Amino acid sequence: MVGLRVENNNTTDGRRRTITTTMFMTLDGVVQGLGRADEDTRGDFGYGWGPPYNDDVMVDELGKEMSSAGDLLFGRRTWQDFAEQWGRAADDNPYSAHMNVARKYVVSHDELDVGHWQNSILLRGEATATVATLKAQSGPNLSINGSATLVRSLHAAGLIDE
Repeated sequence: MVGLRVENNNTTDGRRRTITTTMFMTLDGVVQGLGRADEDTRGDFGYGWGPPYNDDVMVDELGKEMSSAGDLLFGRRTWQDFAEQWGRAADDNPYSAHMNVARKYVVSHDELDVGHWQNSILLRGEATATVATLKAQSGPNLSINGSATLVRSLHAAGLIDE
């Protein structure tokens, strides 16, 4: 498992935003979160390699990251999964406390009802152009969790900072 942890400090002083990413990936390229074995079974991958690594140290580190995160940026599939899991979680959890109050940008070519998870905003259109426009605006830094397809396209366009 490769776990990439990055710092994401907020900026609202007129500088352009940064985009950082956190992703859990096996060396052979399977991306899956640490929560559930059935989190993403596309491609007949139903093994759930991540949950055994979700220990107290990982929870503490991810909690630190979430406490310093700014706005969140998601691909459609990851947002749908997070909205289902975290959108109804109690705010006494450091992950859900931040995610429920943070502004969440959802990048999708398709129409998507984002109204059921507070502070979610749909960004329709081509991902790199849409996100480049968002990144150029003043505001909190942007953090991506998972969203492998989105990260690949943003990285290829030079939009990922860390």
